[in-house]
Amino acid sequence: MEACFFGDGKQRAWQFYCKFADRNKYDNCPYPIAMKHTLVLLALASFCLTAPAQDMLQTLDRPVLPTSDTIKADTLQIDTLGGNARKASGFKRWWNNLVKGNVDRTHEKKVDISFVLSPSYTDVASVGIGGMCTAMFRTDRSDYTMPPSSISACASISVKKFYSFYLKGTIYFPDKRSQLDCYMDLRNEILDFWGFGFDNCRHNPQTKYSRYTSIIKADYFYSLPHNLYIGGSARFNYTDIYKLDNPDFYLSGQTLSNSYAGIGPALKYDSRDSQVTPQRGFHALIRPMYYRNLQGNGSKNVWGTTLQFNSYHRLWKNAVLATDLFAQLYDTDVNLPLMEQIAADYCHMRGYYIGRYADNNQTCVQVELRQNIYKRFGAVAWVGAGNFFRDFNHWQWSHTLPNGGVGLRFEFKPGINLRVDYGIGRGYSCIVFDFGEAF
Repeated sequence: MEACFFGDGKQRAWQFYCKFADRNKYDNCPYPIAMKHTLVLLALASFCLTAPAQDMLQTLDRPVLPTSDTIKADTLQIDTLGGNARKASGFKRWWNNLVKGNVDRTHEKKVDISFVLSPSYTDVASVGIGGMCTAMFRTDRSDYTMPPSSISACASISVKKFYSFYLKGTIYFPDKRSQLDCYMDLRNEILDFWGFGFDNCRHNPQTKYSRYTSIIKADYFYSLPHNLYIGGSARFNYTDIYKLDNPDFYLSGQTLSNSYAGIGPALKYDSRDSQVTPQRGFHALIRPMYYRNLQGNGSKNVWGTTLQFNSYHRLWKNAVLATDLFAQLYDTDVNLPLMEQIAADYCHMRGYYIGRYADNNQTCVQVELRQNIYKRFGAVAWVGAGNFFRDFNHWQWSHTLPNGGVGLRFEFKPGINLRVDYGIGRGYSCIVFDFGEAF
């Protein structure tokens, strides 16, 4: 309805403009470009602001904002028979915010929040309850050219004593050059376990272990000319295994509790049209890191490097082909907090059981077709492969693991998708739920 109203208002505005400019026929009236028509354009501003001004703000890669009229429509329940408007209930306001949550309201609100609470089920955690929340805001609400900052959080608890709290976000600063990416993952899990190393994970008998995991990440980037960004990264990883039978056999001599802190520079090239839902462009990242072993045995100093390359290409209407090349490499044997565990980041090798294969290093590739289906709903299909290995002397083609699957997308907030993926791997398949695209 808003799009139709905007079209009518726009036509009325141009009619008014042409009459004011003493045109004989407004139907064929060209858009004004001369300076003498500036006052006319200012007079027409009120017409153009009666609905999302998407045409006027092409620099934003997301829907533009409602005005006071559309905000009132969200908070009023209209009686179409009697023509009376009454204040909507709390549930009605929450429902309107959820249904119309993909409208960017960060210019009208200091913080635009949407949330949902629902039962949950996974093969690992069984029945539980979970909730998710996304908050969008602007560090400079007067700037229409800067994308809104966002923070998304998800929490869940299950009958099998699983609990987790997961948060990630991106903050854009008013200088238009600086951004901060943050990530935090706190969880208590009871998981199946096979040990470390490709051969051990394949042949060891399955057991169970209980662990608490804490991961905190922060990445700062500063924009340079020619789509280059330079910055720094900080990491903290902690794992405490508090229940495991025969730990000497499965942990290969590692201690039950381990923690690392790391810091390092980062450099990337990013020509994507959007960082959250890109449709075209390229992204390349290199991030060398120095880690200090704070707790546990093994090497006290660890050097690691993250390499990633992504490309995005439009195919046909509302279709995008996305490619991801990823590698996480370390110079020595690492303990569990840094060890690469398959599917642990919910982005690579989706469909495998978390930790079914684990080793020092990981390389993987995936290609994903993304198709918008209807309004806020979309679907994806992907294929990929990955390899987990101790060092390059132990890398083998025969250890490459296949991966593929399909998924659904729902635009929960402007540019922020909820994704549900069903992935298939070698001997296992599962459903993955998360915020944002996988890459």
